[in-house]
Amino acid sequence: MFLLVRARFLAGYEGREWPPSPARLFKALVAVSRHNVADADSALEWLEGQAPPTVLASRASSMRSRLRRFVPNNSEVDPKTGNAEWPSARASKEPERLHAWRLEPPAEVAYVWSVAERSAHSDVVVAIARRLQSLGKGEDFVVARGEYANEIPSGLVRYKPGAKWDGFSLEVPDKGCLSVCCELFRRRAADPGWNKIHELPTMGTRLEAYAPEVDEVGEPHLPIAMFGLWKGGSRRAFDARLLRVPVGQCRHLLSTIVNEAAAEMASDFTQREALMRLGQSLLCGHAVDGGKYEGPHAAVVPLPSVLGPHPDGRVRRVALIGFGCTEARALELFETVVALLHERELIDDGIATGVRLRREHDEDWLSLLTRPAAVWESVTPVVLERPEFVRKEWEELGHKQRRQEARAGHARSAQELDRAIAERREELVRAAVDRLGIGEVVDIESSRAPWRAGAHAASQYRTAGYLRQSPRFHVRVRFREPVPGPIIVGRGKYVGFGLLRPLP
Repeated sequence: MFLLVRARFLAGYEGREWPPSPARLFKALVAVSRHNVADADSALEWLEGQAPPTVLASRASSMRSRLRRFVPNNSEVDPKTGNAEWPSARASKEPERLHAWRLEPPAEVAYVWSVAERSAHSDVVVAIARRLQSLGKGEDFVVARGEYANEIPSGLVRYKPGAKWDGFSLEVPDKGCLSVCCELFRRRAADPGWNKIHELPTMGTRLEAYAPEVDEVGEPHLPIAMFGLWKGGSRRAFDARLLRVPVGQCRHLLSTIVNEAAAEMASDFTQREALMRLGQSLLCGHAVDGGKYEGPHAAVVPLPSVLGPHPDGRVRRVALIGFGCTEARALELFETVVALLHERELIDDGIATGVRLRREHDEDWLSLLTRPAAVWESVTPVVLERPEFVRKEWEELGHKQRRQEARAGHARSAQELDRAIAERREELVRAAVDRLGIGEVVDIESSRAPWRAGAHAASQYRTAGYLRQSPRFHVRVRFREPVPGPIIVGRGKYVGFGLLRPLP
């Protein structure tokens, strides 16, 4: 059984570290427990004796704080006297450096302790947790609750204590932490300028190494963000055959947001320019010279509604998949852009559409993109990277003569022509999948018709520009071993074409 204390931030987080340390939580619990909570001290002494908790937290990226302090910093020490400064005597004029974090939805942190069974002490901790109003600074408002669970919840990044590699350290409560908190309050109540914490027999806290949980394979994390398309309080549904409409609007907005993210992440002009160039290439697919960026970059992927008993294939969600965004700086930029995209309105030719992007966390849709499987089939058609045959190859194949013979009723000529075209399609799709380097392909099927209800015939999907020159088909790919997603294949992989889904 697990004891959880969960806190959802209402207006961001201004602390120095993310996730907030277990010691911050403990001190906040001590503060609110002073208001007539029966048996609070014995419950908190029991809690400080527990092993460091596992911490679950939303993803977050650092940002410049929107807050500025306009009051004297009374915690500063006068270098001449060694005493605390007071406004009436001398107040430090240097502004205090404030930290801030942009939290991804649901902007939540949870602390998880493994307990043998429910007890009176743990029940008191649950009762105290309901009283929390802030976690960290006074402006870090939260809604909190304590609860029991048989399993650790999913959907948040899991940070485990006792890390053996280079992670980071968080402050955790140690034996005597409650006594230290009470003594600090007593001494500062008697002498507001008292700041000699080193005189206490113990600090009441210690540092514990934490690290985010990673999979056994140790592959770089591929960031994925999902957004719902909303207009006027309901979902906006696009026709999947017009993929370029939602994709084009999202990519236009993305280009604008990248510049905002760079300005927020860096105040230095040189660093800001470097971030803008990085974002334009890795997130927008634009090279420095204004051409097309040839390396892997983020894909805007419309998600046709193919789940549930009545799939209609309309697009009500889009995913931003950060291909190439695995380095620390690129990942931080991706997360900042994702946070800025939340609740932004799509623009079509300079006209506001009223459609807004809202960040969503849906395990079913995430599984549709990432679940390992041996067989994958297309949801949107795969655009081949070249026609099956060029003119010279058609002539060598005797295409004109074979078609004439097929029309005259020679079935063998028609079968040979169909077989040659199918083999070339398989060859082209296999080459595209092999370039992904995800696994050995055993078999490939192609069809102009969709595999499932909700999708459309490949020829019905509108294309423009370079995509119009290439044929498109629905494909089904079988691998020798199950492989994880996301898998997006073909020439239009960055604009919504070639999305594959796993089969049971």
